[in-house]
Amino acid sequence: MRPRCAAALAALLLTGCAARTVVYQNELPDAATAPRSAPAAPFYEEQLAWYGSVGLMDGPTLLYCVYLNEPGGNFWDDAAVAQTRQSLTVAAGWLEAQAADWGAEDFSLIYGEELSATVTVNHRFNGEDGDEDFLTQLDTLCARLNTETLRNTYGADSIGFLFFLPAAGASCTYPHYAEDGMWYTNEYSLLYAEDLYSDPGTPESPAVYAHEILHLFGAPDLYEGSADYFVTNELADYVSTQWPDAIMADTYNEAGGIDYDRIDKSICPLTAFRLGLCDSFEGLARFPAAAQLPAGVFADSADAIVGLPVTEAV
Repeated sequence: MRPRCAAALAALLLTGCAARTVVYQNELPDAATAPRSAPAAPFYEEQLAWYGSVGLMDGPTLLYCVYLNEPGGNFWDDAAVAQTRQSLTVAAGWLEAQAADWGAEDFSLIYGEELSATVTVNHRFNGEDGDEDFLTQLDTLCARLNTETLRNTYGADSIGFLFFLPAAGASCTYPHYAEDGMWYTNEYSLLYAEDLYSDPGTPESPAVYAHEILHLFGAPDLYEGSADYFVTNELADYVSTQWPDAIMADTYNEAGGIDYDRIDKSICPLTAFRLGLCDSFEGLARFPAAAQLPAGVFADSADAIVGLPVTEAV
């Protein structure tokens, strides 16, 4: 398995709060008894090949939350789970409002009752949890749930997974890349209980949640050191000057601190363009590489999509 990470690094941080009732199940459905996917419709296969399990921000998207415990080690308690509920609600509300501001009024995030689970995994969390064995376990958990039943029940062709880890770490996302084809189609974010770069006990924030969820839809990191090939240092500097509140550049508030009851950031025009929410952005002529990939699509380079049906994904 190759890494598929559009990672959040030390620049990322927090914000937010509110409450939508969530009921947490004790365990995931067993693989042998879980409802299996019916053969995918052609349009859904097309979405998976290009975008992975999460498409564009143009309709309902289901977020399935999985709380991971260590065997005999770190685990989720009620207070910590409540903190994640609060932050996710703030992040979801902000994302829906931002999408509506860009004209995507049909976009919504579905999460809550019966859309969560608590699972013990064979892994010790270390804050940089990207080893192959652990990611294979996560892929297996995703595969149990990405079913025709979920899509039909909730009216959502997009299904993303949020894995919550009871440790301090740098939250990150593993999106689908176009060259993966029908391999590694399930997309997920790893959200840590605490921020690795703050004082011990500092919870991860709604702004980080929103940043990571945007990766699922194809938003690139816009800071220096981004894994996205077209995000050069020059582009990162341009973003910080033109749109200093861009959430894909950093997740701190205006004062450089952390909020938990709101998100004082925005989906900047460049991010909106990459998400398919607008047709252009100021600076496109200066940075044409930002338009080499179809909206919402990740790839290692423009060459990686040569021969793929680009017109089908636009």
